[in-house]
Amino acid sequence: MTIDWNENKNFSSYDQVEAPDNYRSVEEMDSYRRERLAFCGLRAEFLLTGCGATVPVDVVEVGAGSSALLYSLSNLGMLKSGVAIELSESRHRFAERWREDKDFQNIVNHCADFAQIKHEPKSKDIFVCIDNTFSLIGPENAAYPQRLVDLAFDALRPGGSIVIEIHNQEKVFAAMHEDQRQLWIELPETNAFKFALYRQTRNRTKNLILSETIYLRRDGAERRKADMEIAYTRPMLEVLLRDVGFADFQFMGGYDGAEFDPAKSEYLIVVARKPAH
Repeated sequence: MTIDWNENKNFSSYDQVEAPDNYRSVEEMDSYRRERLAFCGLRAEFLLTGCGATVPVDVVEVGAGSSALLYSLSNLGMLKSGVAIELSESRHRFAERWREDKDFQNIVNHCADFAQIKHEPKSKDIFVCIDNTFSLIGPENAAYPQRLVDLAFDALRPGGSIVIEIHNQEKVFAAMHEDQRQLWIELPETNAFKFALYRQTRNRTKNLILSETIYLRRDGAERRKADMEIAYTRPMLEVLLRDVGFADFQFMGGYDGAEFDPAKSEYLIVVARKPAH
């Protein structure tokens, strides 16, 4: 079996994800929106408590997808301003339709490479990069992980926080046999697809994981995508952030505040602060 290790695949892997035309009615779209808000609710509360920010907050999110996290913060009355940056055109269209439908006036959605967006220095309270986005930007451009943390440090006010969430790759590796594993999950009824089938392959030389996914619709149609991520560990992230100037690190395995456990946690969540002085 030939494995395609073309590291440019991430630029197009999310081309049709969350496309508005995946939803056959307004009711289907609203149902999916409610699912996303429920999913992001705990994350929104975590940002406010875990970062210790004074509300309302100014937030930047890289890899914002449908912007559900920012919409959740806005619905809670905790968001002063939100900047959402998403590379996928279909996900950006979904986010914009949602913003227009619900009249979110304090959020700006950008369909762009995050490195192209300028932020006023020392103007943000929280800089967010979750849903494994940080692991995906390195294969797109080797300089991007460093570029993102530099941008975050410049954009944050003194005392502001960066939040990065990635998959716990150590647990993924433990589940592999001969550097590969396959699995499937049944998706919620509000999703346009019924099942997702995954194959993950590890490249030890490049420290990469290739994830190939088949999404099966309820009508039998399918969609395929593939993406590639850097296999970060906790020490790798800590060194990268500390070298820029971040401090006061917290490492958690979930949005309930549970301590990170390399053998058990699904996520590795890192919160670090820009020094107040």
